[in-house]
Amino acid sequence: MDAEGLLLSKFKVEKVEEEDGKYRLKGYAEGEPIDPERHRLKVEVKAATYGLMSIERGSQGVKLRVLFDI
Repeated sequence: MDAEGLLLSKFKVEKVEEEDGKYRLKGYAEGEPIDPERHRLKVEVKAATYGLMSIERGSQGVKLRVLFDI
C-alpha cells in the first residue's frame, strides 16, 4: 500500500508447492490506486507474523493461516 499506493482486493492462488520443508505460493492479486475520496483507510498491516504461520493440505485444497501485525 505505501510503496505502490495500491489497495489489493482480489486474490487467486494458482498453486502451492513444498520442497525441502519450504513452501512456494504462486498467485495473482488485483486492486486499484488509493483514492482518499473513495477509500477510508482505518488500519494498516505492518507485517506478517511468520512464526505463527501454518499450511495444511486437505481434501478441499490448501489452508494457509497468517497472523498480521497492525
